[in-house]
Amino acid sequence: MSRRRASESGGTAMGLTVITGAGGYLGGLLAHAVAQRDGARTVRCVVRRREDADRFARAGFDVACGDLVDRAFCARAVAGAQVVIHAAARLGSGPRAEFFQVNAEATRWLGQAALIEEARFVYVSSIEAYGDFAGRTLTEDQPHLGTGHAYSESKYAGEQAITRLYGDRGRGDYIIVRPGMIYGPNSPYWTHRYLRLASLGSIGVLADRRRFPDGGRVFPVFESDVLDALATAATGSAVASGVYNLVHDEGLTWWDWAWAHHLLAGTGRPHRVPVRRTRLRSALRPRDGRAVLRRRLEVELRHAVIPHEKARAELGWYPRRFRAGMVLCAAHAEDSLFSRESR
Repeated sequence: MSRRRASESGGTAMGLTVITGAGGYLGGLLAHAVAQRDGARTVRCVVRRREDADRFARAGFDVACGDLVDRAFCARAVAGAQVVIHAAARLGSGPRAEFFQVNAEATRWLGQAALIEEARFVYVSSIEAYGDFAGRTLTEDQPHLGTGHAYSESKYAGEQAITRLYGDRGRGDYIIVRPGMIYGPNSPYWTHRYLRLASLGSIGVLADRRRFPDGGRVFPVFESDVLDALATAATGSAVASGVYNLVHDEGLTWWDWAWAHHLLAGTGRPHRVPVRRTRLRSALRPRDGRAVLRRRLEVELRHAVIPHEKARAELGWYPRRFRAGMVLCAAHAEDSLFSRESR
């Protein structure tokens, strides 16, 4: 029987919450959000860098410092937990094996440790786990279509590890969330990076005159909306185990996305980059450069619909519209995160 106790509010009376990836963007925001609600001592921040461990320890958090590719460390990090939120991930580029080691194998080890502790396991996956979007309506039961991209394939492998570990055995609580492009005042990639690009010149949008005149579709979600969903996934007593999309799909395009960041930066406007020209450039580049451009073509020329009705119905999740999120970003435009010095 799970050691979580029902609270008067219908959720759970929380003990120790373990958060992996606390040294990163989303995990760090989540650690501080849980600490604000329940106190820093109820949160164990799992980090890889010693400087992050020291920073969280000074703030009063419990800390586990080590590498998730170490199975024994995963077990120690989860010891005593009532909830485990696995937000750590291998991102960027690198050897394919490293993606699977962190995003799949370490996820399985953490899930096994959480089962032993009778802890609820919340896995922060990604819409990339769908693989090839292929113009589909991507409800949570849609199958994965392989792309060969290491991040996409490894995140899906991590999901499969958890669903087999929990779902096939019919024991324990697990929730898998699939956020889209997480933007907001603290977002280093989807907000800060695009503001820098807008401030330095003009954001190029891949466009095909016939099929994608404004580029493909974008799938943003505001950072605090993701935190709200994770809080419900971690504490809600009536939340069913399973997979949940965390995207507010408004039919926005890359042109809409680029325009919004130019408006926020107060500079210029985006420009269209012909797809044919980009494909020709890709053919002339070295192997690594070709892979980067191919991935950009794949991501920026997507067409799909990603509904969030399941999260709305079962998590009570009502994300804000993109315009409202960008207004909140603009409200922080004078903060140091957005200052020209930080760019």
